[in-house]
Amino acid sequence: MRFIVYHSASGLIKRVGNCDPQDVQLQSGVDETAIGTVFTGEIHPDRHKIQHGQLVDYAPPVDVDAAWATLRLRRNQLLTQSDWTQTVDNPMSSSTKLSWAAYRQALRELTDNTVDPTCPVWPPSPAT
Repeated sequence: MRFIVYHSASGLIKRVGNCDPQDVQLQSGVDETAIGTVFTGEIHPDRHKIQHGQLVDYAPPVDVDAAWATLRLRRNQLLTQSDWTQTVDNPMSSSTKLSWAAYRQALRELTDNTVDPTCPVWPPSPAT
């Protein structure tokens, strides 16, 4: 029989495995609950948990500070990659340079204009 061991209070799944039906309860430890299940689909501890004895979808909390740091890192990379567009000796037309300048300004303002750092709306690059 397939079993799921989960944290009794939070419902977070700790282990999934197979054992004889009579051994299901032997699979749990302190502060854990083990249940036998006939669920045949994929069980992902990072995307599911147990709630009221049922397997439910679960989205772990987002580390917002890390998400902002990731956004800033990518934004800074894009700014660095487009630095060349603003040099004086660049052969681009002035209208193309202005497009790039507007893009770069939108990148700089991205953190001010973003509510959810996991879903920023990136400005379109003039190169596309």
